[in-house]
Amino acid sequence: MQFAYLTYFTYLLVVGGILYYRRDSRGYWSVMTYSAAGYAIGYVIAIFFPIESPWFSMAGVWHGPLQGGPFTAAINFIEHFGRVRGAAFPSEHVAGSVAALWGAWRHRRWLSWVMVPLVACMCVATVWGRYHYVVDVFGGMVTGTLGYVMATGS
Repeated sequence: MQFAYLTYFTYLLVVGGILYYRRDSRGYWSVMTYSAAGYAIGYVIAIFFPIESPWFSMAGVWHGPLQGGPFTAAINFIEHFGRVRGAAFPSEHVAGSVAALWGAWRHRRWLSWVMVPLVACMCVATVWGRYHYVVDVFGGMVTGTLGYVMATGS
């Protein structure tokens, strides 16, 4: 699950990389704009709703640390030095992933079908890893979609 959580940043790289490699500059910049708009919307919302992640707010409920392999150990090491208390709503991991998914749907439909199960697994991992509440995931889906809609003018 931690590996799935870490994949969020690769979606934009893969979609953008394929479009760039295919010399589809219009598609490439469109996808970058969808993503930037989705992130910006989410960050503005997070300023006004500084929700604390379940990692902190539900700390007394957990029966122990998350168990896992090297990805869990890597994330635990990184977050030991920089876990953020606020900005859980909406999930920016989900917003960026959904914006990239919309870009794949619009510009490389076959790629979106590959990404759907990966993005879905990443969404589940955000809750499993105690980073977000379920509503944060839905908020991320909405902000990623809003970024797409605003950038396309649809």
